[in-house]
Amino acid sequence: MLSVKFDKIPEIFSECVESSVTYSVYGAVLCLSELEVMASEKKVIKTFDITIYEDEKPVYHDSLTIGNETGSELISYVEERLQELYPDKKDAIDELVTKIQDAYMDGGEVILKDTSEPTKTRSEKKGVTKEKSQKVKNVQKVKKEKQIKPKKPPKTIGTGVLLLGVVFLLVIGSAGSFFIFSKGSSAKKTGNTDTVHSVEKKTTDSLDSLLNQKKFLDAAKEYPKNLAQIEDELFERSTVSDFEELKTFNKKYPTEQGAFDSAYLSKDFEQVVRLKDVAKTENRKSMLAFAYLKVGNIPEAKKINLVLKSKGLDKMIASTEYLHSEIAYYTDLLTQEGLSESEKIRYEAKRNLFELELSTIGESDDE
Repeated sequence: MLSVKFDKIPEIFSECVESSVTYSVYGAVLCLSELEVMASEKKVIKTFDITIYEDEKPVYHDSLTIGNETGSELISYVEERLQELYPDKKDAIDELVTKIQDAYMDGGEVILKDTSEPTKTRSEKKGVTKEKSQKVKNVQKVKKEKQIKPKKPPKTIGTGVLLLGVVFLLVIGSAGSFFIFSKGSSAKKTGNTDTVHSVEKKTTDSLDSLLNQKKFLDAAKEYPKNLAQIEDELFERSTVSDFEELKTFNKKYPTEQGAFDSAYLSKDFEQVVRLKDVAKTENRKSMLAFAYLKVGNIPEAKKINLVLKSKGLDKMIASTEYLHSEIAYYTDLLTQEGLSESEKIRYEAKRNLFELELSTIGESDDE
């Protein structure tokens, strides 16, 4: 299991993070996001140490700069720093970054361990909790629609260290297992290789022919084991305004994948989220992230895009957060006492405008 600790924390940040606390990767990202908000508000740039552990053994240590949005993209920052410092250790870096991404996607507890004084309960601590992550959203009035992309810190700042002894033990072990497995699999495939290839080629050509002729129901009947491929092709040809054929296909040959795609084209984003486990491909993960935005679950959309790194999604996430903050702002104004009738009309019109923009976000040509 991965965990994160911070050290040499500047006093200005001491109310939010403590060196006595061990955070999950998810919790560390929340902490750093809040610190970026604080740094933006106070217009400061500060540096402190971060160490990532695997099963309590350090695998990464570096100095981290807060105030230039590095903290908002911790995983990308770690990856860039290691690639810069160890360009010849690609496999080890990829393995570590993948583990960090997986740990973040798993979510879980924010604080894993706290060695501070026992009289201080977690609810009394001023560190980040899942509830406190709401504060991160408030940065929207500062950032507006600004792209969230970490600036590369000066090379003079930070002494990133990948503790290769630990990582390479893992890499060698997994690589050895993979080599043995691959070798065994290859041995089983020797013999009638040409015959197998010939049959597969014939099947593929025949299926492609039916797909090119748009005979999707015929293709499904002839090749029931290729339903996913056929549905994929039909989905690619469908649009929000015209997917009757996809609905007919999914009714006759129902699959969770087809239900996911149909729900997306129907703009039934609640159903898309319910079928989230279907999103295995990059394209469907992007669709799921968009669905999360449409139902107002911005943190989940961010979590997916941490892996996808889509600039288009970055823009939509920033825009969605901004619109939510503006709607909340004018809703709050409308609850104030003593408003004149003209003020009520003006505030309500503003809120309605932002709500309309939110309802159509991602549907215009430039989103």
